[in-house]
Amino acid sequence: MTIGADAMRHDYKAWISEQVADGYVDNYSAKFQVAFIPTPLFSLEGKSTFHESKYTNKTFRSLSSSPLRSFKHNLTMNFMPGNFLFAWTHELYHSNDHSVSHTYFSDLKCTYTHKRYEISFMANNIFGSKKYERNVVYSSTIQYTVNSLRPREFMLEVSFSL
Repeated sequence: MTIGADAMRHDYKAWISEQVADGYVDNYSAKFQVAFIPTPLFSLEGKSTFHESKYTNKTFRSLSSSPLRSFKHNLTMNFMPGNFLFAWTHELYHSNDHSVSHTYFSDLKCTYTHKRYEISFMANNIFGSKKYERNVVYSSTIQYTVNSLRPREFMLEVSFSL
């Protein structure tokens, strides 16, 4: 089991409308992670993350933003008979950003491992939405939006040991 958190504040001064404007950006995050392995054939892993970002301009209050809060929860079930690994991951994302709100993704992976090679078949986002998760990153007075699309896709991966 793992519990973690961090907080960061970035203070800055900017020249806006012939005036020096004081401002700051607050970022907070917290996570909880747990792994449960009842047998050598099965494991269950979960992780929950909370993130909040807020931009505040002390001189020009109208340039400040309301906090963007998001939660991401992952649950992975692994079944490991012999040389096979079957992993099924469920991911739930929700935010107070109304353009995204709630999204759900489900990924399935089957891997066969041998001494000299590994073959994997992945079916990503087989159940769930194609919507994205959205994170806002601030740098001084510039705001960046990072979008993460989750298309439905099937992939085959082959690896060799040389």
